[in-house]
Amino acid sequence: RPFKVGSNVRERRELETNAKVDILGWVLENDSLGKTITYMEPEPNGYTYFKEYPKNQGWHVKDQIQTDLYIEQDGQRIPVTKTKVSEFIVESDENDATIEVTEDLLSEPGYSMMIVAYKLKGEKQTETLVLRDTTWAVDTIQVRKDSFQYQPRIVSVDTRTEEREIIIPDTGYAERFSEQVNPLAAAAEKAGWKVYAITTYGDASVAADFAKRIGAEYPFYKADDKLLKTIIRANPGIVIWKDGVVLDMYHHRHIPKAEALLEKWK
Repeated sequence: RPFKVGSNVRERRELETNAKVDILGWVLENDSLGKTITYMEPEPNGYTYFKEYPKNQGWHVKDQIQTDLYIEQDGQRIPVTKTKVSEFIVESDENDATIEVTEDLLSEPGYSMMIVAYKLKGEKQTETLVLRDTTWAVDTIQVRKDSFQYQPRIVSVDTRTEEREIIIPDTGYAERFSEQVNPLAAAAEKAGWKVYAITTYGDASVAADFAKRIGAEYPFYKADDKLLKTIIRANPGIVIWKDGVVLDMYHHRHIPKAEALLEKWK
């Protein structure tokens, strides 16, 4: 379990990111000849196969022959196994742009509280908004010989409709936030903690509306739903972090009181 309590996710992610493989050879294919061959490079990470099996004669790479992942440390090769930590990518929607915030979250030196909501439970609906676009002009009016006033006036008012997706949260699900999660989040923020929620990519479009309806004042980020379920299979679930290390986890049935949480982690 790569996200179990005590795991240093920041260090593990860095290790897996820096791991590499050596290319030992190639599986080459020629469709016109109906042949598939294996070509081993004279030296690791070489690129000489095309001299004997050129592209203009119909050969192309079907696959690579690689070593297992490893890192080099003190002159030795240490095997590395990829885990779900490699897929730990968290993003934020800001000003119509998507920004990755993974490193910022894992590098947070103080305590942080992650609220995992891998599915926002509720009914999604489409809401139609009627918007007005007003065009203004400014008239220059001379009031004295060397004095002017600027008078704005409306040139036109155009209306347009815009559709957006909203969500009506399930009552019981919303109460988990309003009665349990939000008070804990407010106390943690007051104590100087970083607090944020993460939902799935599929629910990211309604996250802001959901947050408003449940009274959440913390940001909602987005990540892969399978990744979130790997971290904690509770919806919502609470994960306590510090400097990239998982310190504790709480199912929504066992969310502690703020006083107990802050006393434990101070």
